[in-house]
Amino acid sequence: MLNDLVVVGMGGLGRQVAEIACASHDGGTSWRVLGYVDDREPDGPSPDGLKRLGSIDWLLSQSGLSVVIGVGSPAARWRILRRVSAVAELSLATLVHPATNVG
Repeated sequence: MLNDLVVVGMGGLGRQVAEIACASHDGGTSWRVLGYVDDREPDGPSPDGLKRLGSIDWLLSQSGLSVVIGVGSPAARWRILRRVSAVAELSLATLVHPATNVG
């Protein structure tokens, strides 16, 4: 099953999260990363070829998407989480890289 995923944050952590999503296949679920949302305008195109879809306000107006937060600041991550989780039409995704090994 292919699920549409949006990554919040276009910085280094956001790009790493997008890479994990592209590599992840959790129980038959695969992710189609649509792009990033970020309230900051990017300095240039993302090196991974994914585009900025809009701001977080754009995301909050969508439905049927899964969201993962790729923001390093705990305070900013918490603010984003509260805003995103208040929208019933969005779901938070859990990603686990396929090379993860827990001993």
